[in-house]
This record gives sequence, C-alpha cells and structure tokens, in this order.
Amino acid sequence: MNPYQFSTQAQKDLIKIRQFTLKHWGAKQSTNYLEKLKNTLQLLSEMPLIGKKLCG
Repeated sequence: MNPYQFSTQAQKDLIKIRQFTLKHWGAKQSTNYLEKLKNTLQLLSEMPLIGKKLCG
C-alpha cells in the first residue's frame, strides 16, 4: 500500500499524461516515465524533508 493518495483530479491527470506519452513517444517511454514518477513519489513519501534546506 502506498503511504500517499492521489486526488481524483491527480488520477485524471496521470491518465492524460500516460495517454499523451503513449501517443507521442510509445509504450516503453510511457511505462518508463510513470515508473520514475512513482519511484520519486515513493521516495518523497518516505523522506519528506529531502530537497528542503535545513538550518545550519
């Protein structure tokens, strides 16, 4: 189970992203792109402070 949830609009946006990528760059790129997005979201959910500047 993912520790994050997509809003209804975000789910629709992901479908549109997949359709656009399929049309313009093919199935392999679409799968690759969405897999990288999924991995990044997983990382952010596990390490929410990543990329934030810390004091000091």
